[in-house]
Amino acid sequence: MKLCRTLIRSIFLLSICVGIEISAPGCTNDNNTGPDTSTIGTIHTPSNDYQVVGIITGLGFFGCAQVTVEDGNGNVIANATVEVNNKSLAYNTGSEAYTDDDEQPVLEYGAGKVYQLTVTVANNIIAEGITQMPTIPMIISPPDSSHHTLLQSLAVGLNNIRYATSVHVLVATPSVDADGNWLNDTTYGFTVPSGQQEITIPGTAFEYSGEYLLSVEAVSGIASSLTLFENEVEAVDVGYNIKGPRGIFVAQSMGGGISLFIP
Repeated sequence: MKLCRTLIRSIFLLSICVGIEISAPGCTNDNNTGPDTSTIGTIHTPSNDYQVVGIITGLGFFGCAQVTVEDGNGNVIANATVEVNNKSLAYNTGSEAYTDDDEQPVLEYGAGKVYQLTVTVANNIIAEGITQMPTIPMIISPPDSSHHTLLQSLAVGLNNIRYATSVHVLVATPSVDADGNWLNDTTYGFTVPSGQQEITIPGTAFEYSGEYLLSVEAVSGIASSLTLFENEVEAVDVGYNIKGPRGIFVAQSMGGGISLFIP
């Protein structure tokens, strides 16, 4: 998922640096018409040997789509037909994935948008899924640029998020500590309990002095226990929100993050 991750991280860092608030007027789909979304979040037993990982990522009206297709031996398939909402995604040799072209995007992004995936290999449909873009998640407390204490737990408050089956608060540790020493920086993912708008991050996540980056992702299509970290996605042996192969098909929404300083 390198292509989408690079785009979203760049926009996330920009939002921190300039303090922008990103919104998408007119994008919310609150009516009850359209595709049936009641099966979103269903776990399916694979019926073939393929692996398909599809992630639709949105940040306000920005977004990208990325779908990887592999055979049972882990070989990348570059000649599949990958369609989202009956629109074809192009194969990108650099990321070895089918993507929404940055120059001429074929998909619309925004809260409530529904996405239907179909993957065809050798004239056979090997994967189908449906997901819906969650509303933009935001951290509402603590405020940006707050100071915190080393090894002390932190309560994080969130806005009300819709269309998500899973919400995670991500904590990126410093790359350099307050004394200028390089650190083994890590990103931790903490699951927000279903129906709640607050989570307590344990003090063990704050073991270094320096600047931490906190963000939140809302995901439609996976159980709360599964984050979108690459090692977890690659290890799945069932079909999360996707019929046919093992893998996942989800829509992920990310909002602006905050900085947290530990002296």
